Amino acid sequence: MIADLRFVPAGSDRVQRQRFVPRSSIPAGAACLAASRMRECLREILGDACELVIGEPHALTAAAWSAIARDARAFVTQGRITDVVLIIPEADARTLVRHAFNERGAVSSGPCSALEAQALERIAQRCAVAWEPLCAERRGPTTAWIPASAPPAVAYFDIRVRAPVALTLGVAILRALPEPGPGTTIPPAALAGIPIEVRAILGTGTLAARDVLALTPGDVLTLSTKVGSPGVLNVGAKTIAVGTCGLAGSRLAFRVSNAGVSR
Repeated sequence: MIADLRFVPAGSDRVQRQRFVPRSSIPAGAACLAASRMRECLREILGDACELVIGEPHALTAAAWSAIARDARAFVTQGRITDVVLIIPEADARTLVRHAFNERGAVSSGPCSALEAQALERIAQRCAVAWEPLCAERRGPTTAWIPASAPPAVAYFDIRVRAPVALTLGVAILRALPEPGPGTTIPPAALAGIPIEVRAILGTGTLAARDVLALTPGDVLTLSTKVGSPGVLNVGAKTIAVGTCGLAGSRLAFRVSNAGVSR
């Protein structure tokens, strides 16, 4: 299991204790892209530019998910690699609907009406396009969801809206995202013109540490390599060929006898 190092809030001694927690499978980049798309959706719904702050993705326990989903509206969008759930706390649901209806007065307490519940579902459906970075491909419509009757989410992050209205939206996934594959590799032809420093080594030997420290100019070292033994050609620390060191005119040269020894 891969874990992250986190710090719990400081206690009376004002020291933050460290602990390891399971790492969320939601990449931070995917969460940021989803939040960016959500901002555009909310701008169209609310008719004004939106200011958002995104929270760090967290892995969830069943107990944590139960606490998050309690007293909240949930809307699920099925996807190819995972299902995404939009969480709207009941305290913020009516605020979102009233601003979508361009009603700027004080929001009364109490649960949403049937009309407001329908409006919330339409808002969730409009925002479903934001989940493509998480689910890769949507596989069905966005529908109202009862968390208590479904499996718990495995990871979560929140989107805190600061303007034009203050409210918090939660985003959860029901199945862990797969590990990303290797990045795009560069074909060898793309590096063909880049100069690479190579070094031919004719002889090698070993010395005691005290002898290395005692070396002075003019000392003669006896190598373990015999005269006429093959040398090696290195790129950095990698041996790429073996062969024979010698002269070609007035320059030192290396004749390759076996290439591709180590890559």
